[in-house]
Amino acid sequence: MSIILIFTVLAALLSFFATKAMLNILRHSALLDYPNNRSSHVIPTPRGGGIAVIATIAVTAISWDMLFGQTNSNLSILLCATIGLSVISFINDLSNLTASLRLTVHGIAVIVGLWSLDGRGAFAAYLPQIADIILSAVVWLWFINLYNFMDGIDGIVASETAFISFGIEGLTYLGLAPTSLLNLSVSIFGASLGFLMWNWHQAKIFLGDSGSIPLGFIIGYLLIANSKLGGAGLVASLILPLVFVVDSSVTLLRRVVQGNKITEAHREHAYQLAARAGWKHDRVCLIILATNGILMILSWGVLLINPLLSLVFGIIVSLGCFFLFLKIGTQAQKTA
Repeated sequence: MSIILIFTVLAALLSFFATKAMLNILRHSALLDYPNNRSSHVIPTPRGGGIAVIATIAVTAISWDMLFGQTNSNLSILLCATIGLSVISFINDLSNLTASLRLTVHGIAVIVGLWSLDGRGAFAAYLPQIADIILSAVVWLWFINLYNFMDGIDGIVASETAFISFGIEGLTYLGLAPTSLLNLSVSIFGASLGFLMWNWHQAKIFLGDSGSIPLGFIIGYLLIANSKLGGAGLVASLILPLVFVVDSSVTLLRRVVQGNKITEAHREHAYQLAARAGWKHDRVCLIILATNGILMILSWGVLLINPLLSLVFGIIVSLGCFFLFLKIGTQAQKTA
């Protein structure tokens, strides 16, 4: 327990100071995110802090292995893919790469990620290998991109990342996740907390694609790695990210039904509607964190309740959060 606390604090401090350094660099270089008609911010803000977060995760995870004299080639492969994603995504923050190129890079990262999982995806316990790999790759790609879609207000992705990684930590203690995931989950949790000190409303710096894309990738790795044995671990991993999954997926379905282009940029996520209605970003994030608290209890207690029932409760709770934000947003539009 003490070593976990020490590494959490070290990761948080390293992330805090690395983000401060990145903030100064971005300001000096005038690499700012200027408000536009889809923005939820009104002040030009440095974008690209994800570089500091990903660097912290890599340094902390490698230091953990070095301390315990471990050599984990699969972790090294994963971290290389994560760093590569962050670098390419930072280039996109600067110059807007084509969607096809970005998707190709994401796909390559997913292939590398599945390789680091020894070719076993989220559904390895139930499906033939080829079906498991294809389905897991599609789900992982969607998860990477929905993580990016949800990065629309201050603090939302950093706090969600901290929540999911801490949730995985808890699952390792309860025997519902492999202990091999503890290193990475502790590193991600601490790094997210350190960045959140700069990113909480009113944010002084944004993650940018250099943060949201690789964080979606590496959180997806944790969830898939915990799912591949099936049973309670799979259900627990399905429950933890439900707030993001429900908001992104239902919003996509609503846009399809309304005849909107699904590839067109927008700000129609339920959390964005609540923010546009006048709710402060931190208020929206606190509602999400409260919902996540319920999801964490359901995830950690998956063996105390019927696993399927836990998942159903989790979906209901997440839909409740979604429709609360949607109601706030639509009421504000009607009165405008």
